[in-house]
Amino acid sequence: MKINIVSSDKRYIRLNELMKNDGYNSKVCTPNDCDKCDCIVLSVRNEFDDDELSELFSNTEPDTLVLCGNKSRVENHFLGRVVDYSNNEYFLQKNADLTAEATISYLHSLTKESLNGKSVFISGYGRIGKSLCKLLKSL
Repeated sequence: MKINIVSSDKRYIRLNELMKNDGYNSKVCTPNDCDKCDCIVLSVRNEFDDDELSELFSNTEPDTLVLCGNKSRVENHFLGRVVDYSNNEYFLQKNADLTAEATISYLHSLTKESLNGKSVFISGYGRIGKSLCKLLKSL
């Protein structure tokens, strides 16, 4: 299976490295250099404008599987099989957990101090806020 990861997001570049290490035939590309493949992976935030998406899907075979966030936007440009992984609760929670961990790392880099015993104000209590509260409480 040939997989094209169409994103400049560092997480997806890392995904490509992990996939290659596991023996997958994958590459990171832009919308204008995406060649024939079995599967296209777009980032959750789907950073491309409509012209770039049109260019990407103008040469995409209809039987290509497209994994993305924001399915409705992709479906405006591609009539084949589109799976929106941003509707998967497990994915969303794991993404929130990773974001919360990255936030703590960022706080450490700003303060250069331990967060133990510190007070932190969190605005919002969605998935990320809840994960962040759990992690900070453990400190």
